[in-house]
Order: sequence, then C-alpha cells, then structure tokens
Amino acid sequence: MLRYIFYKILRILGLVSQKKFSRSILKYRGGYKCLANSKLFDKKWYKSNYPDVKKDPLKHYLKKGWKEGRQPSPFFDGNKYLQAYHDVKAAGLNPLLHYECFGKYEGRTNFASKNALFVDNSSTIFDKLVRKNKFSEMDLDVFIITATKESSAVYIWRGHFIKEMFEKKGFSVAVESLQNISDDFINKLYNAKLIIFSRPVNNGVSAKIIKEIIKLNKKFIIDIDDLLLSDYAAYSGRYKSGDVLYENVLKINQLQSMCFDYASYVSVSTPFLAKEINKKFGLKIILMKNVISSSLCKAKEKNITTGLNVLYPSGTDTHLYDVSTVYIDLLNILYKYQDVTLTILGKSSLQDELRMFQNRVKIIPFCSFEDMLKVYSQYDLVIVPLDSNPFNNAKSNIKYIEAGAVGTPVLARDCDEFKAVIKDGINGFLYHDNFYEKFEQIYQQKDKLYQIGQNAFDDVIKNHTTNSDIPQIIKDFIC
Repeated sequence: MLRYIFYKILRILGLVSQKKFSRSILKYRGGYKCLANSKLFDKKWYKSNYPDVKKDPLKHYLKKGWKEGRQPSPFFDGNKYLQAYHDVKAAGLNPLLHYECFGKYEGRTNFASKNALFVDNSSTIFDKLVRKNKFSEMDLDVFIITATKESSAVYIWRGHFIKEMFEKKGFSVAVESLQNISDDFINKLYNAKLIIFSRPVNNGVSAKIIKEIIKLNKKFIIDIDDLLLSDYAAYSGRYKSGDVLYENVLKINQLQSMCFDYASYVSVSTPFLAKEINKKFGLKIILMKNVISSSLCKAKEKNITTGLNVLYPSGTDTHLYDVSTVYIDLLNILYKYQDVTLTILGKSSLQDELRMFQNRVKIIPFCSFEDMLKVYSQYDLVIVPLDSNPFNNAKSNIKYIEAGAVGTPVLARDCDEFKAVIKDGINGFLYHDNFYEKFEQIYQQKDKLYQIGQNAFDDVIKNHTTNSDIPQIIKDFIC
C-alpha cells in the first residue's frame, strides 16, 4: 500500500509515466494471484470458449489472451473496456487486471457481455411454475413484475400505485413480486400485452423470465427508480452509511445493469436517471414519475400554537450518512429550543446520538404505508436531510409527496427533484448548507406552517396522484 501511495505521488508530480506507474503497481499487486481471486475470470468458461487453450487458462489470458481480444468471462468485456478507457489502452495494460486493481475503485464500467444474464439459470422455481400451470387465455394489458417484496417502497410506488394509474385509464393490470409468485404467474406472463419488470436482478428466476419474454417477442420495459449504475456505487446511501461493502453495492449495480439491453425501453422516475442511463447505454427512455393513490390524500386541520413537533422518516439506516450532514444542527436546535421534539420513523441509530434529549427524542418502528401517512399527519414539519451527490439528485421526491398528501410541509435538501417541486416558503422549504438557519426561520414563523402544508396538499392532488396521465408511448405499446 505504501508503494502504491509513493507511485501515486510520483504520477501526480509527473515524475513517472502512467505506463510505468500502472505496470509497477500491477506487478506489486501480483497479476496471477489477483485474477485467480477475481469473480470476473471463469476458467471453465474460458476453456470451453477457446478450446485451443490446453494449459492454464489464466496464464494464457494474462500472457496473450487479452491481446488477442479474448474475454475472461461473460461478466467482463476487455475489448470494450480498452475502447472506453484510452489511458489503459495507451499504457498497454491487461484490461481485467487494471479493472480489478484500479478500475472498480474508480467507478469504471466492466461492460458485461449480453450473454452474462443467462449464465445463472439454475433456479427451478420458474420450471415448477410452468409445470403446474393450467394455461388459459386471459385479458391482461399490463403485467408489472418486481423483484422486491410486497412491503417494500419499490413495490408500493412502482407496482401498486402505477397499477392504479393504469386502471384509471381503463387498462387491465396485474402486479406480482418474485418474492411471492402466484400459481397463475405464467398465464399473466404469456397473456399480457406489455410487461414492465421493476428492478430485475441477474439471478436464476429473473434470467429465466427475461429469456421467456424475449422468446415470446413481448413488448418489454425495465423500470428503475434509483441510480443503480456501477459508475455511482460510491455515492450509494447504503455504502456511505456503512450498511454494505462497496464491492457488494458494485456487484448489485452491475447485475442490475446487465438486464437493460434486453428491454424495448427503460422507464425511470426522474430526468437525471433518464439522462444517465441514456448516456451510458444509449437506450430509449420513458419518464414515468412517481405518483400516490388519490384515495390516500387526506389533509386535516392543524393548530400550531407552541413548540414544533418534527418528524424524521428515516426508513432504514441506509440514510445514516444523509442525516449525519445535519447532526450538529439538530443538536443545536434541540439544545436551544426546549419546546421542539424530534420523532424518528423507522430504524436509525440517530436517537442514540441524541440520548441527552431522550425526553424529547423518540422512535416509532416500521409500520404499514397507510399508518405511516397517519403518522406524518400528526406532525408540524417533516425533515428530509440529504447529502448533495448524484445518487440523491437522481432520487424521486416521494417524501414530499407522502407528507404533502396529508398536508404536512417538508424541509428538504435542495436536491434536483425537491427543487423541482418545492417553492421555498410557499409549499415547503429548501435548504442548501444552511439547515440550522432555515429551521430557525421556520420556527419563528410556525403559524404559517398550516397554510404551507395546505399548499403542498393542493400541489400533490393536482400533479402527483394516480389521476396523472400515462406516457403516450406506453399507451401505444398496449394498443
């Protein structure tokens, strides 16, 4: 490691070339040992695809295979890697070796082969479904599939609410989670005019489903509502909060992006996502923003006289890094204003840090979506602390929609999607690096919070419910 740092300093100072720098480090890391432990080099696959290789396939690849354009596995395309990164090509470096030693830590792409999706097809769940299904014709316009469980936010927002939006326009829709597959899943798959697969991942079941969709020549949309691209793994809230290792986030994102090439289109929830996916994959993009069920929008009258009851809907500790950006401000606020309370909805270790205010800081455990909205309605202000980074700029403003649906205003970081809907001081509040100052302004004018919450409610009713229109291209797909 010291040698790496030493060469890095020399490289920055211009005292050693990129080629010499890279070769020295790669030699130090031990090329053979590095790739022997790499999940991106598959000896059996290499030998079966290149039968002329009689001896150690790894030595062959290291010595001359990569120069001949041979691939180490379906999960890494060395030719595309060298085409994309001219500095690696100019240095005359083995692409996989560079990726393992440097590239993945720098957020470079592995350019997985299109066939990689179908490498793992070992799951028998899909085959069992086919065997026990009694096939029959059914009238189904849209079948939405998600790999997430039914209680997850992805299922609710990108499954249940999207289903309601389609149904209000007269389309027949079914939604299923791969965590709980019904007996007529195959019937729905075969009969649907359009299939939307939300967050598919490269596992046996997803791969078999996608393969079947392609075989049936179905119209097929992949739906994604987070910046799950390997280039941005280091910005993931889960990684920055210490919830998972960087390598795990990277792998999940890589497996996610492998699926994109198989869809007619990719639907996304925000313009930032649309731009990034189009830039990286050149795919046709449909913008389908998040909407909430209009039946859940119920604002009640509030009378704020003294104090301020603040809610932080943490969800899980994946937002621990985000809330840490305002941790000192929260300490100062609770210290200065004795009539301010803070409630954490979900799971967070934040209350441990604020234990000195234990009589004014409490936690409410996870609850159903409808119960969560009832909790929102009981508070004067919802805070949405976020770090300013590409991952959060790509996220949807669902916390604003949730809070606005029950007439509670939010104080949110001015990330792209919040800035797009909140008019500061009118239907909510925005802060940049001035959370404490903004909170003090709100506290001094808390008598206006009720009206600001009503303005947010009116905006959600008008622009963010399942009464919203469906993108025309999706209507064309179905009809």
